[in-house]
Amino acid sequence: MKFKKILAVISALCMMGAVMPFTERSVPERALLSANAEEEITEGMLTYKKYVSYAEVSDCNPLAMKIEIPAEIDGLPVTAIANGAFLDCTSLQEVTIPDSITKIEEFAFSGCSKLTSVVIPENVTEIGYSAFGACSALHEITLPESLTTIGDWAFNTSALTSVVIPKNVTSINTAVFQDCSELTSVIFKGNITEIKMQAFNNCTKLTDITIPDSVTEIGSTAFYNCSALTSIVIPDSVTTLESDAFSNCSALASVKLSKNLTEINSGTFSGCSALTAVSIPESVTRIAYEAFGSCTGLTSVTIPKNVTEIEDCAFWDCSQIADFTILNANCTLGQILNSENITVLHGEEYSTTQAFAEEYGYQFELLDPEAETESETEAATQQELVDDITYMKENQITLDFDHNGSVDSADASLILVYAAESGAGNVSSLKEFFELHNL
Repeated sequence: MKFKKILAVISALCMMGAVMPFTERSVPERALLSANAEEEITEGMLTYKKYVSYAEVSDCNPLAMKIEIPAEIDGLPVTAIANGAFLDCTSLQEVTIPDSITKIEEFAFSGCSKLTSVVIPENVTEIGYSAFGACSALHEITLPESLTTIGDWAFNTSALTSVVIPKNVTSINTAVFQDCSELTSVIFKGNITEIKMQAFNNCTKLTDITIPDSVTEIGSTAFYNCSALTSIVIPDSVTTLESDAFSNCSALASVKLSKNLTEINSGTFSGCSALTAVSIPESVTRIAYEAFGSCTGLTSVTIPKNVTEIEDCAFWDCSQIADFTILNANCTLGQILNSENITVLHGEEYSTTQAFAEEYGYQFELLDPEAETESETEAATQQELVDDITYMKENQITLDFDHNGSVDSADASLILVYAAESGAGNVSSLKEFFELHNL
């Protein structure tokens, strides 16, 4: 028990020292008064620290198998489970936490290898660093709506199968669910804004996850080696995907990227061998080192016109790509391909793409300078349709184009004529068509 206390104290001092110098002057007067008033008592299997107006669980007998924490002790409410209180209580199988608890501190239940399920009561707002780390049998945990903060490494438990993140939690912090190898379901109820580095690293049974459209950043290796993940939609709120965010997701076959993404960082999708096609948004300006390295299922790639830099080996070992189209005349290219199967590069005449192809022995084919990308054509078509509908509403025009009092085959013929003339470029709008045909 002494060892546990020493470890908990050292951990707390280290964490405080990282934030501010630990001197008497830096400790608020109120905190000093509380510390001076502290008293430690043991009742049953639990030890408590008593303060002026509250108490907290500070230690547990390592032989305890079933614990019910009281709501009060000696007339004081028990409001916290302190740093390392149940650390390495390897016999503990069941714990009941009262509603009086508002905080579960660092390492509180870390190493409780026989603990199978926990209900965190309402009123708990914070779960500390590695609070349930290495709880290897913990397969079920219920998180309250009052919760606002989940500390780094909080739930590194290989048995956890599902989790619902309450609405007031705004960040999935570093490695919170790392190595949760049985995790299959994650539900976000609120406005998560960031998924930090290693958050779901090595969650090898996670097949599907819906990232909320409030998320703006996905950290480095956040979903690294999620080898069962088959599809992902990156919402348009996301502007940054850090390095290796989805690296080694070997079953990932479908990816939809945010239209506001500016960079695809190093290794972001490296090792995603099931990925056969990816649409790179127009917003992207840089594709970094090995961003798609070893995506051996990719068959073709089109680089949008706003990309100005493609780093070395960005598509290294993409052995199935045979066709590469670069829509930017002056994109800075490294040795991006490194694949014997890639033989053709498409680009504009006298562009750096052409020079690159000639230098490294690729076949070069000119792009049609008049050709529009599919996305541009689609956007233009949608806008034309909106303009036509607006024109019809403003001028009270119905589908009775010939004004004979009914919508009949003659009107259908006129609609087909309009479609043909619009497609041929003879007219650019319904208004122009009407004027041309005196309708």
